[in-house]
Amino acid sequence: MDFVGNSYNGYLVTDQKMDGDTLLIKVDGVDGWFNCHDLLSNKLGKVKKTYISMGKVIDTKYGKMIIKESLENNRVVVEFENGFTTTSTLYNALAGDVKNLMYPNVCGIGFIGDGLYNVTNSPKGYSAWAGMLKRAVDSGTTKISEDWCNFQNFNVWYIDEMDKRNKLDKKFVVEKDIISSEEQKIYSADTSLIVPSEINNLFKSTKENKKLPLPVGVTLLGKGQFKVQIAYKRYSRNLGTFNNPIDAEKAYWKAKAEIWKEAAEEFRDYLCDRGFNAIMERVKLHN
Repeated sequence: MDFVGNSYNGYLVTDQKMDGDTLLIKVDGVDGWFNCHDLLSNKLGKVKKTYISMGKVIDTKYGKMIIKESLENNRVVVEFENGFTTTSTLYNALAGDVKNLMYPNVCGIGFIGDGLYNVTNSPKGYSAWAGMLKRAVDSGTTKISEDWCNFQNFNVWYIDEMDKRNKLDKKFVVEKDIISSEEQKIYSADTSLIVPSEINNLFKSTKENKKLPLPVGVTLLGKGQFKVQIAYKRYSRNLGTFNNPIDAEKAYWKAKAEIWKEAAEEFRDYLCDRGFNAIMERVKLHN
């Protein structure tokens, strides 16, 4: 049937074509192709509203958004000011009810990203990621690599790392202190490991004595003596006394390295090869 040249519900048809089994038409005064059914059922007013809304800037909780392009079935393409582009119904767009997946709304730095993974289908990965972001932000000194601010990138790494585990009956933590340098702590694919929480606790930064400029684990005694103690598995081990803080500090870190080695061997089945080898390299530095 030829609709061209005829008027329907106040619209003059100027062109028509088939798209598969669907007949599309153009009408005078409105750009774009429309479903013939919309013309005959008098729904073209809604479609025309889409074109009137092109270029409209809308404020959302994710920042400003602009309606860029009209699609079929009353859908539109929208773009946020950070460059993220997605599709939505015209109704949701005009209401500002469109998610910006690149907006950093997790701890002020993290965003879900445009990809396969989300909170629903990757709850463990999301929990590990969100916890990591919070620790970094709360510390004030730890950094997150730029690519890991995007949950999609982190979760690809997380899934791969968890697949390397022989056992999953323990709580695992994303650990950055084993590989990161003391000068710059950073969470990234190159500087992070997934380890049991027992291993993670051994590498947490220990606060130095605030009252005296003494190394970790060293206490000043009378008569120029320095006492060294180290805590492990809920008990404190006395490492003896020394004549100067330098020797005392060496004794502390030597004992600490022995604990690292013992723990790495105890939890070997829970560590990937990269994690086990990284711990052993730290042990060598203090022996």
